[in-house]
Amino acid sequence: MENQDLSTLEEEARRLKVPISWLYSRTRIKDSDFPCVRVGKYIRVYHEDVLSWIKKENEGRQKC
Repeated sequence: MENQDLSTLEEEARRLKVPISWLYSRTRIKDSDFPCVRVGKYIRVYHEDVLSWIKKENEGRQKC
């Protein structure tokens, strides 16, 4: 993860063009493998990790 900056969920939601509530809901699921980093009470993500997670979650699913 060289040269990757941690993003806030707000920043990531803008990048992905999804509601911030969608990201927050992924962080609240017990036993979720959503790639987030907790810094105290704050949640941060690496954009590339989130993209990889999305790709993995959609493997084998029907394409839109």
